[in-house]
Amino acid sequence: MKHAVGIDIGGTKISAVLLRTDGQTIKYRLFSTPKHGTSAITEAISKAVTSVCEDPTSLSGIGIAAAGLIDRGSGTAIRGVNVGWENMPIVTSLTNRFQVPCILENDCNAAAWGEYQFGASKTSTSSLFITIGTGIGGGIIDNGRLVIGHNGYAGEIGHTLVAPSGPTCKCGSRGCLEAVASGTAIERNGRNSNPDGIDPDSITANTVAQAYAGGEQWALKIWADAVYHIALALVSARRLLSPDIIVVGGGVAEAGDVLISPLRTDFARLSSDSISNSQSASQLLQPSALGAMAGAIGAAALILSPPPGFKATHY
Repeated sequence: MKHAVGIDIGGTKISAVLLRTDGQTIKYRLFSTPKHGTSAITEAISKAVTSVCEDPTSLSGIGIAAAGLIDRGSGTAIRGVNVGWENMPIVTSLTNRFQVPCILENDCNAAAWGEYQFGASKTSTSSLFITIGTGIGGGIIDNGRLVIGHNGYAGEIGHTLVAPSGPTCKCGSRGCLEAVASGTAIERNGRNSNPDGIDPDSITANTVAQAYAGGEQWALKIWADAVYHIALALVSARRLLSPDIIVVGGGVAEAGDVLISPLRTDFARLSSDSISNSQSASQLLQPSALGAMAGAIGAAALILSPPPGFKATHY
């Protein structure tokens, strides 16, 4: 049976998985992402590969999921506003080192493909994946195809305009979903609220989630506002794309029902019309089945069972 390694490179963590064609995870490892330097990051990626596979030359290939803008043709991670790298030639580095096919894809697209192949959307035909973490991203599957758009940047739901008078996003626009509802935004709003008895610098998105679940007054509006804006973007995305499932993943989604339950409530309230009401929010909105492994599993799946038209790079 064929095997592939999947690597998911984030701003703080690099995850690596050795995956079989049937979706079974053989090994999974997690590492810290080096803070500075392309060479340090590419070396860390190489070590992640060998940590899950002692003989990479036996692989069908290596799939890499990277945050931010990528150039699929050259296999270069161009820029990630939340991760801090520029023009990193990942595919060239790995193919030269391991002499196996490699493919580079946006991390959200890879996660969407992983969920479609082996996770929450594996029985669907068309799906939308949204990841809510440091930033917010998305991936679209339509009739078994990964939708990337004419310039490769389809699915960027985090840069949907939801609050025209809201804060400036790292992309330069004002009022993006990411700027008002990401883990970073929730953390910022929590710290700015200066709740009594809590060191503001200790507040994270998870702190806000736990406080909301516990009914603490200072957290109620912060969490509710973030959830509302996520629901607003998802209702619009549903009307545009008509997916049969929306999968919610990312670090903020690890809050479980603290996020999913109010999100379904807001989504249902905003969807109360004949266009959107063919499916209940509890049926449509589902948590990720692959969790933190979605990106790495999806990257490996791009090698083992690629979407139509996707090819690994050979050197």
